[in-house]
Amino acid sequence: MLLGLDTRSPDDALIALAFEEAARRDTDLRVLHAWNPPPRNVHCLSGHGSVHGELAREQAAGLTEALRPWRHTSRGCVRPDLMGRRTP
Repeated sequence: MLLGLDTRSPDDALIALAFEEAARRDTDLRVLHAWNPPPRNVHCLSGHGSVHGELAREQAAGLTEALRPWRHTSRGCVRPDLMGRRTP
């Protein structure tokens, strides 16, 4: 199963439903959070992998925190994934 999640405004009911359905189907749950760097930082990020890496770590922490209340209820594997745009 796949759940797309916006960590800026996570929907608790939707997250709960995804975990319940994954458990009911006895399958893993993959949670995908896609993000873009803030517009004001686009030019600053060019060639600065460390800044992009820091933003990615912040996004990963937000995803982990959004899923924390449901992780203990999961019988299967929960795979959080990030997709971030890398600037040239």
